[in-house]
Amino acid sequence: MKKLFLVAAFAMVSAFASAQVAVGVHTLYGTGVENLGIGVRGRYDITDKFRADANFNYYFKKNNLEFWDLNANLHYLFNITDKFTVYPMAGLGYANVKSSWEYQNLGIVYKTNDNYGKFCVNFGGGVDYALTEDLYLNAEVKYQVVSNYNQTVFSAGIVYKF
Repeated sequence: MKKLFLVAAFAMVSAFASAQVAVGVHTLYGTGVENLGIGVRGRYDITDKFRADANFNYYFKKNNLEFWDLNANLHYLFNITDKFTVYPMAGLGYANVKSSWEYQNLGIVYKTNDNYGKFCVNFGGGVDYALTEDLYLNAEVKYQVVSNYNQTVFSAGIVYKF
């Protein structure tokens, strides 16, 4: 039993040691919120064909509306050349919307705040272009299916592999 445990532990350490981890930043535009935003992402190469991607996106406040989302996606990689990779993607996310309004009626000022979150489904695709062995340009388009708030998100950024 101890030998089996040691073999399993060694296999896990070997798998994690050979895995590629990457972090990046990106700018984005959401058609539903009709606004620009910024985001950060983390990637983990599961195999040479599958990659996990987690990202957090914050859209700038516009028209009393604040919007952010957190996503976990799976990429299937097609290495076209040594420098160029294309991938379809699918995943799940959580979107949060906060709105605040102030209005006046008969001399009385009313303030309202609404904050709600919804789960979403993502699907789309992207491309990576290698500038160096560890530094990549990235562009992605995805469609987010959110109850009563679907949107297409365009993003472009840079990713660094460790």
